[in-house]
Amino acid sequence: MQASMLALINRERNATLADFGVFNLVRAIVQTITSIIVAGTGFALVRTNLSPSQAGFILSFAITASRGMYATRS
Repeated sequence: MQASMLALINRERNATLADFGVFNLVRAIVQTITSIIVAGTGFALVRTNLSPSQAGFILSFAITASRGMYATRS
């Protein structure tokens, strides 16, 4: 009985570790892609008739929104 409980606990530990690893990998990929999109948007905004303050506001909102996607985990 004790051996089977230890086996179950170890399997749960391994599953939790794998879940955490996959979560961090997906989060890193999404944040990298979002950073590339935000940088591209920044270059596109420089070529338009927006003032620097308007462009900065738009980019700061985009960065804040992208960081908030994975800020909490339920």
